[in-house]
Amino acid sequence: MISLFSDTKQKDKVFILRKKFKNYENKKVNIIVQEDFIGYSREIIKKNITLFDFIEIFYLIKYSFKSKLNLFNLYNKFLNDFLYFSSLYSKVKGRIIFQERILGRTNILKNYLFKKKYKGRNCYLQTHLIPYDTQALFFNCDIFFSMGFNSFSSIKDLGAKINEVVPIGSNNLNYYLFDNSNFSKEEETFRSVGASIDILFIGSNVTNNIRNNWEGYYETIRWLKKLSNDNDLSIFIKHHNTWIKDKNEISISCNSNIIYLPQHLNTYYFALKADLLITYCSTLGIEMIPLNKTVYFTNPHNNNNFLNKELEDDKIVISTFEELKKKICKRQSIPSSNFDNYGINYKKTKFLLFEKLNQI
Repeated sequence: MISLFSDTKQKDKVFILRKKFKNYENKKVNIIVQEDFIGYSREIIKKNITLFDFIEIFYLIKYSFKSKLNLFNLYNKFLNDFLYFSSLYSKVKGRIIFQERILGRTNILKNYLFKKKYKGRNCYLQTHLIPYDTQALFFNCDIFFSMGFNSFSSIKDLGAKINEVVPIGSNNLNYYLFDNSNFSKEEETFRSVGASIDILFIGSNVTNNIRNNWEGYYETIRWLKKLSNDNDLSIFIKHHNTWIKDKNEISISCNSNIIYLPQHLNTYYFALKADLLITYCSTLGIEMIPLNKTVYFTNPHNNNNFLNKELEDDKIVISTFEELKKKICKRQSIPSSNFDNYGINYKKTKFLLFEKLNQI
């Protein structure tokens, strides 16, 4: 995100970080660190903590016992958000809030306080596939910068309130392919594996989320294992550099001919080199479609909540192992006329973004 804005000539852009990260400082942009529960405005706290709040605590205790739920946890989140953003807006003035959303949801309280104080606009950037679940509920914004014309259909179906959608392509593609072109380590690795990738499976970090059933993801790994042992195909798995090794996946893929590519290397490079791409829910899958790559999403148990109607309509969702084998033999690419549904040309991302922001 910082790279996206650091190239612009605008001097009034400010990045707000909720906690300090390693090497977060950047001379090209103004960065303010506002941590939770630290440095809140005393004036705002005095003005808003009243007797009424102590009465609220009484009712919180009463209904927590009655419902057998810890309502204090929810109350604390709302209270902290109110104090956090009220204090922040007392320090930083603005006319636009710009934020990326990894999966979904927007902070209604943050947007309300911003509009109340500055009558500004809130903008969000799509960076990932948005699932059909609670992650995508309560999505409200003035301007949503999507990757494509229909890459966000799940939040529309789940009742999002978006005033305007502006498709601008993938910022990740723009950063990892357009802005960064040194692939010497990737090229070396590619040569070391025979300069050939028949099938590349793009992994995901979703299995770290214990709230969902990811058996469909693991079943996909079983399919790949069977393919690698029964066919003369070079099959690789590439994970994000942030991937925490999944013991279940490692256990399933052992004793196979599947090769794991180094996770710290550029995934987009290997995706472009592969003959066929398979994924369960990686955003990279839809990012590769406008680049005319053959991509299939898997849905072994018909419970993959990352799949939207466009993927189903374009017939690139696979539900059975037999279907996968047929698709490998007779591949089906999406018509070029549908490419813009998934993503606009990533080389135009920055231009389209700032063209719109400058109109506000």
